[in-house]
Amino acid sequence: MRRISLPLGLAVSASLAAAALVAVPTVVQASAPQTAAAAADATYTTTLNYLTRFYPRYLTAWLGETAPQNTFLAPTSGLDGLLTSDARTINAFNVDTVYASVLNMNVSKGPEILTVPQSTSTASLLSLDVWGTVFDTGIKVDHQAGKYALALAGWRGVLPAGVTRVTVPVSQFEFTIRADRYSRSGTGYANTVAAGKAFISGLRLASLAQYKANPDSGRPLPTPQRLITASSKVQADDSLAKTPVRFLSDLQVAMHSASTTPLTVGDRALSAAFDVVFGAAQRGVSNGNYGAMSQVTQAAAAVDSMIVDHYRSHLVAGTNWVNFNNLADWGTAYLDRDATTAYIFLGNSASTSRYWDAFTDHNGHPLDTGIYPLYTMTFTKDQIPDAKRFWSLTAYVGEALHVTPGPPNNGNRNVASYTPGLRTNKDGSITIFIGPTPPKILALRPNWVFVPPDTPFSVVLRTYGAQGNTAPGLTYIPPQIKALGIL
Repeated sequence: MRRISLPLGLAVSASLAAAALVAVPTVVQASAPQTAAAAADATYTTTLNYLTRFYPRYLTAWLGETAPQNTFLAPTSGLDGLLTSDARTINAFNVDTVYASVLNMNVSKGPEILTVPQSTSTASLLSLDVWGTVFDTGIKVDHQAGKYALALAGWRGVLPAGVTRVTVPVSQFEFTIRADRYSRSGTGYANTVAAGKAFISGLRLASLAQYKANPDSGRPLPTPQRLITASSKVQADDSLAKTPVRFLSDLQVAMHSASTTPLTVGDRALSAAFDVVFGAAQRGVSNGNYGAMSQVTQAAAAVDSMIVDHYRSHLVAGTNWVNFNNLADWGTAYLDRDATTAYIFLGNSASTSRYWDAFTDHNGHPLDTGIYPLYTMTFTKDQIPDAKRFWSLTAYVGEALHVTPGPPNNGNRNVASYTPGLRTNKDGSITIFIGPTPPKILALRPNWVFVPPDTPFSVVLRTYGAQGNTAPGLTYIPPQIKALGIL
């Protein structure tokens, strides 16, 4: 991302500067005498607050510069129609659905016309602002065709016949349409990959002028997965840890973008306060004084650690399972927003999907097939997740938290309620096996999640359409993950 070079005499209005002093009490008025310690504390605290509040904007700005604007990306794949271990741009994606995503949506120049074909598979639409917060467009894509003009409230114009106006609250956002790999059919599931692919290929997104010229314009862009290997998580992690000044400079550019909305008065005040202390730190470096910049980098390191610690310690009581009930709807829980952005970027709110994430076994030891060759987890009959669409357990590996590669023995990348041949025990429970080697009993192989040998990993349990025992607001407790032979 481009870096911003702010002028020495940064123009901040008197009212905005005053608001900054309220939002960040440690920032002392320039006219008041400051001790070196007070100035250092102001620099550290302001940077800490700034980065904690605005961290997600770095990732969405990175996406905005990486992805084409106002274009559906439809990752191409094998016969199963799913993402593979090559796809790493978005960490912890699912392999339960066929995707089409617009990762750089901007309607500041006028409406974009979304055409949704009739679907014969179960489908859903997720819209997120630049903070990763869900907003509801009211568009229903599940078995319902339509044409919609996505426009800002201030747009005035005439739409073509048959196009429904949908007012969106922000000019810049991301949205994803997912079609389920298997859809509910009676008491079971039907394979709907082909139907999902057909549905995705029928989507259209075009400007108003393009639509008027040709209503069939704006086809999804087939995207080979080798082209989406750059990881947003690795980019953010490496930049924040290794080049924090560059990270903050890039974040500062994003914060000054007209597309960075919504912003509260307090948000703008904090951004202005950081501009002051960061500018002073940069001038200090130019003059050979690194004290203030040292406070900036220390604050960045602290936030980096806070994000990791907060996510991994946000456990369901008495378990080793991470769970956030406020995903994609955080309000002012900024550290929650940072942590979930870092680990489940562009995730759904609880009304669509709930997530439980595990990095350790029931004894607190890291999940690692180099330590233990096999893990098991058993859902009791009453513990089997209830979901309108499906539940699934998927393993992730590497810094990018990408799905495990398919092995020569055609191992599963996940196990789900829709998995063909999923074996239920005599007492109604379900046991899942996790490791590099499949169960010797052939009938149990559908219950196996492949993880390569000698590999640290994590697992995510999802429920799409959480209800019953996993309903939003309820505390659902997944099974313990146990290493084979360990009590």
